Amino acid sequence: MVDFDNGRAGFQVSGEGSVSGSHQVTTVRYDDAPVDGVYREAAELALYLYGTTSPNAAADKKLRMISGLQVNISAKTDVVTGVEMDPGESGYIKQTVSTSSSPDGEYMQVNNNFGNTGGTTVREMEVKGFISDNMRVEGYAEVWETTTVRDGKASAGWWMTLP
Repeated sequence: MVDFDNGRAGFQVSGEGSVSGSHQVTTVRYDDAPVDGVYREAAELALYLYGTTSPNAAADKKLRMISGLQVNISAKTDVVTGVEMDPGESGYIKQTVSTSSSPDGEYMQVNNNFGNTGGTTVREMEVKGFISDNMRVEGYAEVWETTTVRDGKASAGWWMTLP
C-alpha cells in the first residue's frame, strides 16, 4: 500500500504463475510556502501488471491480480480492479491516475484498462456524487474506462496544475 497526499493505492498478487509490472507514484505538496505564488497538492500514479496462470495450476491456485485505488478529492473515488486467469491464460491491469488541488479548484482523472484472455474480471468503482458501478465478466474481457472530475476556475484544466 502506498499513501500519498490525495489518497492511497496498492495491489495484491496471489496464485501460481508469473507476473511482471511496475508501480510508480509522484506527489508534490506546497503547504504554507508556495512555489511561484502557487499553493497546491498533486499526485500522479501509474500501475501496470501483466500475469499468466501456470498451465498446471489447481482451481484454487489461479493467478489473481487486484489493484485498489482511493482518491480523496471532493468527489471521493474508490476503484478496485481484479483479474483472475484460468490455467494457461493471461491478464493485465493498466491504471493512470492524476489528481490535483489548489486555490483554483480540484481536478481528477482516472484511466483504467484491464482484461484477460480467459477467467474472471471484476471492477467496482464509485465516484461519490457521480457514479457507483460494479462489473463482473466470466471469460474473455477487455475494458477501457476514463473518469474525469473538474471543479475549478482554471480554464486550462487539471493538466496545467500537475508537477
